[in-house]
Amino acid sequence: MNRNILEHLYYGEIYPAENIGVNSSEMQIVGEMLKDVKEKLLENLSGSELEYFKELDELQSKSAGIYGYECFTCGFKIAILIMVEALSGKDDFTGNCK
Repeated sequence: MNRNILEHLYYGEIYPAENIGVNSSEMQIVGEMLKDVKEKLLENLSGSELEYFKELDELQSKSAGIYGYECFTCGFKIAILIMVEALSGKDDFTGNCK
């Protein structure tokens, strides 16, 4: 079955967050640097410090996920507002994502 873009989104077949920055050489370099620093820290931490670091790492991952979601939804809302504006011919745009 050939689905349109909305059907792909609805059925979870498109997940933009998986593709953002994947092919960026800058993102790959930063990713490797983060990995190296994390490994060095893990080698030198013990006991409660190690647990705090793991907790911090998990919270940072969750925070990045929430931020990514908010960026996506804001961008999507702006795209819809642009479409509405283009179709209505009005020039009134606030840029508010809320």
